[in-house]
Amino acid sequence: MRRRRLGLLLLTAITLFASPVLARVGGGESYGGGDSGGGFGDSGGGDGELFGFFLWFVVRNPEFALPALAIASAYWFFRTRMRRDRPVLAASWVGGLPPGDNRPRRESLARLREQDPNFSEPLFLDFAQMIYARYQEARGGANLEGLRPYLSDLLWQKLSLGEPGVERAQVTHVIVGSLAIELIVFEPEWITISCALQGNYTETLSSGSTTYFTSTQLVFRRLPGVVSQPPERMRSLSCPSCGAGEKLDREGVCAFCGQAVRPGAFQWQLHSLLDYSRIPRASLELPVDQPERGTDRPTVFDPDLDVEVRAFVARNPQDSIQRLVERAREVFLLLQNAWSGGRWERARAFETDRVYQMHLFWMLRYQEKGIRNVLSDVQVKNIELVRLRRDAFYESATVRIHASMIDYKIDASGQVVGGSRKVPRHFSEYWTFIRRAGFVPKGDNSACPSCGAPVKVAMDGRCEFCHNHIASGDFDWTLSAIEQDESYAG
Repeated sequence: MRRRRLGLLLLTAITLFASPVLARVGGGESYGGGDSGGGFGDSGGGDGELFGFFLWFVVRNPEFALPALAIASAYWFFRTRMRRDRPVLAASWVGGLPPGDNRPRRESLARLREQDPNFSEPLFLDFAQMIYARYQEARGGANLEGLRPYLSDLLWQKLSLGEPGVERAQVTHVIVGSLAIELIVFEPEWITISCALQGNYTETLSSGSTTYFTSTQLVFRRLPGVVSQPPERMRSLSCPSCGAGEKLDREGVCAFCGQAVRPGAFQWQLHSLLDYSRIPRASLELPVDQPERGTDRPTVFDPDLDVEVRAFVARNPQDSIQRLVERAREVFLLLQNAWSGGRWERARAFETDRVYQMHLFWMLRYQEKGIRNVLSDVQVKNIELVRLRRDAFYESATVRIHASMIDYKIDASGQVVGGSRKVPRHFSEYWTFIRRAGFVPKGDNSACPSCGAPVKVAMDGRCEFCHNHIASGDFDWTLSAIEQDESYAG
């Protein structure tokens, strides 16, 4: 009974803190965090990190769960009231820290990179999404090979043994709508990363099939001193010890090196998975009109931007910041066109797997509700470079895009149910692009940069001719995140 009450309170808390999410490619309206709460496209920080810590505390200390929930609910209520009355910050905030201070998360990431120079946030999130999807798909009792080194004993037992007397569900169509690092904990015996995930999957039982929307906490951990694997090994279930392909048996013994891989000893393991909410997707309402937030706020520039620009120019003599800006403009316009036309496969080569799944999630939500988001007269007013970074494998660049467009939603009868056919919507968003370090631009985006064939990308992000992964940032700037200006914290 107590567990049931706790579950209901957690579901209530998630419902209160979540926000409606939709409109255009970037989401817009209440798509991100900040004043609007958390949502798809938000990369965490500020209240998101505090909320992540609170959830971590509840999971680790269940005896304090009910009092903690009451305190947290009161905190967020008054915090939200205060935010509504807070004036827009003055221009002196440019280059500083906006509401939703993201410093704790940045400092944790910096500390992790000091201990592990190979750590790459985009690669880790790709890995986390892969493990989550494989775990869900393996719940039916099949396709367990290769997973053992990446799961805790408890999760592995749930997969391999199932629950006595409970029918195993076959899980398909796993789509991750958003995934972000919320908290990093450094302990003597483990380094732990807590992630917030939202998405859906379809469960099939003998009684029928149901598609669920879930809000989930994923907790990964590994031993201190472990160095991250390169991209090819992070994106596959290879042996974490020797790197051989998926030749790990059900107990995690590698067929090549013969080693039984201890979870967390060579690679991150999924330590726990907790669904805070799990709701049949068909029962969820789809909000269709929300105001923009934060468009007039000053741009948040990284304090080290000038230094990073000089470093970028020095290491990329055959490239330029101007080409980066033009690539951002090109991808922005292409994606708006693909979104409005309902032809999302046209965007496949220009987004990472995670962003593509996020957009596919919402396109399917529109389709099942019989709603179409129409965009026209798209105009890019300005693009500002705000952040440049490089890790061991990737360069990343964040730009703030100021734009306007006619943006409205119509139902199956053609009736406008949100937005306006005549009044343009003015907005801005922070788009982050990544590409493989050392990339040299060739100047032809209409052909596969690997084999030269016309760009035709399969659903898995690979060229249909040479099968190289085009949508991973290996060949040019690829969209890896969209954040709203009311939630972006640098």
